[in-house]
Amino acid sequence: MRASSVISSLTLLAATVSTAPLVRSRAAQASDPPFQVSKLVIDTVENGNTTIKFNVYDPDPLTNATATCSGSWKADTSGNPQTDYELCGNSTFAWNFDSFDSIEKFTLGLEHQFKDPSGSVGDPPYDSVINFANAVVNTTYIGCEGVGNVSCKQKKAISAPIYATAAKKR
Repeated sequence: MRASSVISSLTLLAATVSTAPLVRSRAAQASDPPFQVSKLVIDTVENGNTTIKFNVYDPDPLTNATATCSGSWKADTSGNPQTDYELCGNSTFAWNFDSFDSIEKFTLGLEHQFKDPSGSVGDPPYDSVINFANAVVNTTYIGCEGVGNVSCKQKKAISAPIYATAAKKR
């Protein structure tokens, strides 16, 4: 009985360590470059669907990756991705709405997971990194046209500052 308690404690400790925020060199880098959002388009069709599509770029020299993200939900419903992250195609990026007031005012939640090739995060299998970022989108960054059927397109660069970084066991 005592051995199972020790094993349970060690398992819990390992799980905690594997998802703990980084405390080594990357965590100290508050100057990690923000993700860049480009080619954002969000459309809503009266009595139809709302769709969104955008590109996201992580300029971190360890990854330097880009993906195209998209989603669709029934217009005028809360069916948009607000709780779970949705994968951006077949990539290591994912997204959701951190908040969604309207197609003219929302915050994108972005996540990017990658293996650290430099070894600065940790030794395998603890060498995966997840960066989390938010991009505030409003009429400063997008222009919308139409009534009923509304189309909004990006008109200004959108940055998504990284607010958290975590190491993860692969």
